[in-house]
Amino acid sequence: MLQVFGSADAPTAVQGIVRRKESTAPFALWTNWTVLGFGPPNVHHVAADVLQDGRLHAFGVCNTGGGELHVMATWKQTSAVDSGWVTPVEMTTGTLSRPRVLAVLRLSDGRLQIVGANGQRLITTWKATSDPSAAWTPWQEFPSPEPVRTARVLCTSSIADGRPVVFATNKDGEFQSCHKQTTNPNAAWSPWGPWSGPGLLAVTAAQLTDGRIQVFGVSKDNKLWTSWGAGDPPNGSWAPWSTHPIP
Repeated sequence: MLQVFGSADAPTAVQGIVRRKESTAPFALWTNWTVLGFGPPNVHHVAADVLQDGRLHAFGVCNTGGGELHVMATWKQTSAVDSGWVTPVEMTTGTLSRPRVLAVLRLSDGRLQIVGANGQRLITTWKATSDPSAAWTPWQEFPSPEPVRTARVLCTSSIADGRPVVFATNKDGEFQSCHKQTTNPNAAWSPWGPWSGPGLLAVTAAQLTDGRIQVFGVSKDNKLWTSWGAGDPPNGSWAPWSTHPIP
């Protein structure tokens, strides 16, 4: 059952919000938005994925004022659709600057990995073992040459064989991606590869039912673009960028 996460202005602060489909039917209605409390106010970025046992795990970047950022995490108490959320906990990043934006990916063995951008570099952490309740590894730098290290938008998807892909774009619309080189969850990441086409200021990606990835992006002139394909992006067999209708 699909769920959508976001942030929205509330009477006193910007709050994390969530809504879901009312049933598993493809054309089911959506529930009303509800507040997903992360503790600190002013949630300006939210990401989520599913643990191996089916529980949702959500992450929020919160600004408590004065530019101080906090990465907060919460997860469902059980895998039931209507399960409550646990009390949020803060994820400290050690000596590394806290991320402004982040994305969550699933490794081929089911473990979650977070990639965040703090304006200077990318940083990352992942579940230490395949136990859904396992601790997170200490945050460390994620390979991020220029212009990726100044990324302001991150998103993830998976290649048909289960290897995760990270997409990044910066304020100048320079769009790049990298992926795991093999299906081994501990495999090295490929070098970042630039994409040709329109400069994209915002991007998101999803896996189609046949395993191909489809990417959507918004260009500087506010047009919605899309491309889809198979293989290791940005190589492989990918459709040329085309504009997508906007209602």
